[in-house]
Amino acid sequence: MTLMPDPTWQASLDFLRDLHGISAAQVNAITLAQARDRWQHAVIARTSMHDLLFTLPGDGYPFTSSVRVQSANGRYVLLRWENDRLVEEKTAEVETIDALLDTFLERLTSPTLTCRHCGRPVVVSAEQFEVFERMHYNCFHHLFEHDPFDPDEECIAGGCPSASIGPAIRREEPRDSIVEELIDDLAVSKLGAQSAAVRIERRGPGMLAVTFGASTYLISVRAEPRQR
Repeated sequence: MTLMPDPTWQASLDFLRDLHGISAAQVNAITLAQARDRWQHAVIARTSMHDLLFTLPGDGYPFTSSVRVQSANGRYVLLRWENDRLVEEKTAEVETIDALLDTFLERLTSPTLTCRHCGRPVVVSAEQFEVFERMHYNCFHHLFEHDPFDPDEECIAGGCPSASIGPAIRREEPRDSIVEELIDDLAVSKLGAQSAAVRIERRGPGMLAVTFGASTYLISVRAEPRQR
């Protein structure tokens, strides 16, 4: 038996674009073209008039793992099979199809949870994988939360991974004494006395978060006169 070669992405695109009277084919051609740069060397793009089917190189029919995209009336259904079992199904709109297809193809090519920043498996924080945008918490934190602190210095975000390496140590500033006085004054203020609960937290150099009952205020203390 002669095995048919896998179709190229260009061949699949040409097939869809030649189906001028079939709107689903034209829509799928746009989706395929958008995904081409990132995925053409990682997955095989197969197609019919109405569906896109992505499979892994070397995986022959019947495919053990695949991603199928079905489109109709401006809506998409994405289905992912793994080891001959349907493991995921989601719908998308025109505005979200490209990002969702990326996510499905990431899972097709890397069944284990792989950090999209460092490329290593995510194990300890696997349950928060989507919360941390498909990254390790450590990678997510240093990308989005840690600046402008040194990577090895504890920042003001709770649970900073660098706390055990370089606990936060700040030089005293002129405004520190002002902040301390302000904390004392706020604690015994009229508003504080009238509130059932008072909480005062430092949020950074010269920054306080003050909670009186259900209301929270951010107070910034400046060391220099405000520019007018």
